[in-house]
Amino acid sequence: VAPKPGEPGMDVSGMPIPALSGKPAVLSGGQHTMVVQGTDLIADADGHVFYKKGLYHVRPHTLVEGDLTEDFGQSHFPGDVTVLGDIPAHIVLQSGGSVIVHGLVEGAVIEAGGDVVVAGGVLGDDRAMIRAKGAVRAKYLENCVIYAGGLVESEGIIGAHVYSNDRINVLHGRGTVIGGKLSATHRIDANIIGSMAERLTEITLGERPYTKVEYQDLDEQLETLQNELTQIIRQIDQLEQTEDISGEELMQLAKLRMRRTSTALRRDSLRKLQASLDWQHKDLSDCTLSAQTVYPVTRVTIGGRTYNIKKQTTPCTVRLDDWAITINGEGVL
Repeated sequence: VAPKPGEPGMDVSGMPIPALSGKPAVLSGGQHTMVVQGTDLIADADGHVFYKKGLYHVRPHTLVEGDLTEDFGQSHFPGDVTVLGDIPAHIVLQSGGSVIVHGLVEGAVIEAGGDVVVAGGVLGDDRAMIRAKGAVRAKYLENCVIYAGGLVESEGIIGAHVYSNDRINVLHGRGTVIGGKLSATHRIDANIIGSMAERLTEITLGERPYTKVEYQDLDEQLETLQNELTQIIRQIDQLEQTEDISGEELMQLAKLRMRRTSTALRRDSLRKLQASLDWQHKDLSDCTLSAQTVYPVTRVTIGGRTYNIKKQTTPCTVRLDDWAITINGEGVL
């Protein structure tokens, strides 16, 4: 809406107060939006609108009205994905945004650039893996692997390996953690950890596990690039040693040299990125395990120091004070 001329006013003494000119609104196009004639903001993709840092964006969104099966014909989505049904076993879903599942996730793999929310829970059968740069929220997590750059929140975790760069919260519903491995940078809070059957539950605090996995992924990519570069250099050496090199071979040599340069640049870029990652959490003073009840055997590791809780403890707060593990304020290691 264009600004309109203001109307002058008058003060208590009857003196006129001139009107200020209205300032025109400024539209700024962002992702999947464009400004037309200065007054209209047009979307060039389907999705939902959001405002961030002075720009209007449209985030592409895909709706699956039922189960996400292989018949859907697509597994990689540039934006957000909502699945109104289940994601069965053997499905691999990759999303550049967030993923919302109204049903269950079985033995599937989900990779998301944002959050992952599973209303029905994850029944992993030791095959399911969820990897999200944001938070992961699920009714329950059972026999699965979770990597989250943010918070992990669930009503129950059973036999799962859960890794968070932030914290793990298991306080709603029964709030029970039984077996498996949990690792968080800052805190792990639960109602009950372990069981009377003394199933081993491992707790680690003070690392950035999601960043650690990113570091390992970069290691694999660097190894692949280095092998590719070695092969290219070997081919270049063979062609350069050819005495009567043909015109076709000269063209092949030029292409190989270009590939060598581009591959080396990609390798160096990944090396810099890997060097910038720090998966160790320096401040261990905020690392805390808190639960109403902890059953044996629960193994707690903070900053490289490990202690096995061998008797039922109610309530239980584990911290690291002056490099000593304490339970409810008393030093144990």
